[in-house]
Amino acid sequence: RALAQSAVDWSRQTDALALQAYCLSEQAAMLDALGDRPGAAATRHQAWALYAAKGDKVSAARVQF
Repeated sequence: RALAQSAVDWSRQTDALALQAYCLSEQAAMLDALGDRPGAAATRHQAWALYAAKGDKVSAARVQF
């Protein structure tokens, strides 16, 4: 968990929305694997919002929340 959170925190220091969304989607997958369904869903929603803000419809569609 700490490593995934570290990646998300690091990505948020950049202006790269796609990188931020990717880190969030990977964190969501990890949370899902650990059984934290609500946390995974909330994190996926954040990833989707960033992809949508960037206009990346394909990646946004891949993120299911």
